[in-house]
Amino acid sequence: MYGLADTTPIIARQMVEAGLAGKVILIGSAEFNNPEAIKIAPTALNGAVEAAAYVPEWDTPKNHEFVAAYRKAYAGETPNVHAYAYWETLRLLVAAAKEAKSDNQDDIRKALSTMTYEGVMGKVTFDDHNQANLPMILFEIVDGKPVIKGTFNTQIKYSAR
Repeated sequence: MYGLADTTPIIARQMVEAGLAGKVILIGSAEFNNPEAIKIAPTALNGAVEAAAYVPEWDTPKNHEFVAAYRKAYAGETPNVHAYAYWETLRLLVAAAKEAKSDNQDDIRKALSTMTYEGVMGKVTFDDHNQANLPMILFEIVDGKPVIKGTFNTQIKYSAR
């Protein structure tokens, strides 16, 4: 299943209404850890499994720093995957511009292709096709809370031409 923070609560509620909650386990990328979705239909999301780019429960010093800064800036609100993506993208581009010692987009692109960036989620590198290799989290909703089950990297294995 794929959903966003605004659609996952609707789908979860509909699963309860259709009698599917607790019988069909959701798997996908749908912001299952959205507190609003869990509040609306906890039985529908219990056991849901998601591969996510970010969860605020990730236990690293850089993530703790990010969550604290975000909460301070946004009246205690906890960051979601979208907040993380914008935060991390901006910092990655700043790091690449510093590495390139330039604000020229070609210089920044070249710097990105050779640098290693230590981000909120861990190490980020780019391959020879300019695709990011970055950490992802596999989590499950257990009793209304995301429980991290493991991590993996998004490294792509390209076929030989």
